[in-house]
Amino acid sequence: KTARFQAFSLVIALGLGIGAPIDARADEPLDPVAQEAQQSFAAGREAMKKGELGRAVELFKHSQELKPTPGTLLNLAIVEEQLGKLTASLAHFKLALTELPAGDDRLPVATDAIARLTPRTPSLRIDRAVGALMNMRIKLDGAPVATSSLGTDQPLDPGTYEVVTQTPGHEDRRYEVKLVEG
Repeated sequence: KTARFQAFSLVIALGLGIGAPIDARADEPLDPVAQEAQQSFAAGREAMKKGELGRAVELFKHSQELKPTPGTLLNLAIVEEQLGKLTASLAHFKLALTELPAGDDRLPVATDAIARLTPRTPSLRIDRAVGALMNMRIKLDGAPVATSSLGTDQPLDPGTYEVVTQTPGHEDRRYEVKLVEG
């Protein structure tokens, strides 16, 4: 199923020609930054064709940093999904959806992907136990968890995570959490 899905995503990206990042009139030369973005985008598409997905992500990110466009976001999101980076992929599809104009033929690509990814993307909810000390610190994979994110579902990619609670005067407690798709 996964291999078939990846092939389908690649066909969508290549078959629809999901937007060149730069819309310029043929008689107007591109500025150097736009040219670099276009070259990075084209190299990203070529890397996709060759199955070099990690390289494609980096090239699309570079193109997007130079000259943000919804077409580049869509290509980036497709590759991220194939790599299992579901949270980044979902975020990029949602952002692209907000940037595509009404009637754009790429709207169904973004909306279908969001509908497909939303139920697949796992989330983690961390709550303080009743009676836990307020000065307890919580870390997720070594990074502090903001108090504002406690008690809310946080979308994460599938994988294994370490949650550590630290309270002054007490031994740290470590929990391994494995998240799977769906």
